[in-house]
Amino acid sequence: MLRQYPMVVGEWSLSLGCAAWATCGNMTEADVYKIFAASQVEAFKHASHGSFFWNWHERDGADWNYQQAHDLGYFAAPSRRLPHWTGTGEDPLEEELHPAPSDPHVYCGDTVYLRAFYGRYLDAEGTKVDARWPDKGEWQEFRFVPTGAARGQTRRKLRSGDVVRLQTSSDRFLTVDGEHVTATKRDRGLACEFIMHIKGSVFLKHRALVCLESRATGNMVNAEEEEYGLFARHHDLGWYQQLAVEKAEGVGLKPTPTKKRALRSADLDGHGHNSSPSKTSPNRSQAVASKKRRLSGGAASTPRKPGLRPVPSPHSGCKPAS
Repeated sequence: MLRQYPMVVGEWSLSLGCAAWATCGNMTEADVYKIFAASQVEAFKHASHGSFFWNWHERDGADWNYQQAHDLGYFAAPSRRLPHWTGTGEDPLEEELHPAPSDPHVYCGDTVYLRAFYGRYLDAEGTKVDARWPDKGEWQEFRFVPTGAARGQTRRKLRSGDVVRLQTSSDRFLTVDGEHVTATKRDRGLACEFIMHIKGSVFLKHRALVCLESRATGNMVNAEEEEYGLFARHHDLGWYQQLAVEKAEGVGLKPTPTKKRALRSADLDGHGHNSSPSKTSPNRSQAVASKKRRLSGGAASTPRKPGLRPVPSPHSGCKPAS
């Protein structure tokens, strides 16, 4: 499109969403920024009327601060040659940046993290289940447990069509109750059983996309970015119902750096501040209250600071309007 039409690219930055940071493996923050910056500079230099980086100066870090990012060398790296991808199956770039464990297959009983479509991982706190943070800690750990005659089988590769139960780190089972998904101590039969639908693969592997169909209702499990809880409401097998499975082995258990925890709008209070609890000492009432404010229209995204103006990309040859 940039090559076909007269165009200017406005207000690009180095800000990345939590889903992107969750798939960077053990790369350093600086390396991630350099790759992202170089890719954008390479793409936007084709814009006939140049591009603008937002902003010349910001107090919140290099993501939005051109001077700081430039001083740190984020714009100095050469652009990365992208691997060929047909658009089907796994993006080979993700394998380069976030390599799979030596054995990518997921077996019965393996600890996994399940990432919702908006970048946060499913978490279980007591009986409550949601997808609130981009962290991978104890609350985000789950295990696929076989059912029926397969219960005695260990180290069996999981495959599409398998019927499984999903167990939390506190040994509760995910249970469908109407449209809601909770965590219960007792195995409640069909309400705790799910059929796995793996996208584009027979076997379940690290980073595979899976939909979980409730055997009790026939609906698929899904998280809601703007609504509190985990649900099973629809029969669809779309991106809204897809969960990315990450095998714990080799993934790394360190939490996403605090400054990189991109927030849902529901996690902001009425002044645009972070009201979500920390992973180590969560306060559920805060998360619920902030979400209610967001749903009732009481919270808004942080307004742009007055008096700030974008800076033209040094690679575009454009100047900002006076």
